[in-house]
Amino acid sequence: MYKAFNLSPMIPSYDVRATMAFFQKALGFYVVRDDQTYVILAKDTVMVHILRAGKDIGEMEFYLSVDDVDTLWASSGDLCRRRGLPLTGRMG
Repeated sequence: MYKAFNLSPMIPSYDVRATMAFFQKALGFYVVRDDQTYVILAKDTVMVHILRAGKDIGEMEFYLSVDDVDTLWASSGDLCRRRGLPLTGRMG
């Protein structure tokens, strides 16, 4: 079994500035990166990525840091295939 270190969601937003302000003012996050259409916010050991939603960007994604990506890929890849879930590429 693999060990998960952290999970960072990538949240699409039609208003990156308003979403960023919510995380800052309501939840106490601070800006790590701000490129107008892509923002990374952090608080303690948690990071959130906010990207501009649009024609090609509309579903949530995430970064997952683990100690053994091969074990994770083998187990989750098999599970996804059995359940008919899409696999978009090699993890790592």
